[in-house]
Amino acid sequence: MRPGAIYPMGTAGKFDALRNHGLRFARTFTNDRSGATAIEYSLLLSLIAVACILSFQMLGGASSGSWGGTANKVGNAMSTTK
Repeated sequence: MRPGAIYPMGTAGKFDALRNHGLRFARTFTNDRSGATAIEYSLLLSLIAVACILSFQMLGGASSGSWGGTANKVGNAMSTTK
């Protein structure tokens, strides 16, 4: 089998161009920092969300006691006026 029998002549140049395009893509992909910025913003947003959830849980426990006391007082006041 002769060397050019599998691939027609001139395909070596196309393979080189494809390889160069892949290398160029790899270089631009590794130098692109816009994805890193998006990841940083998403991490900040997730930390803020976790902080909000934790604070709501802490404040919710404390405020439920005071709302429960208020509800009991209102219920007692309504039952004594009948």
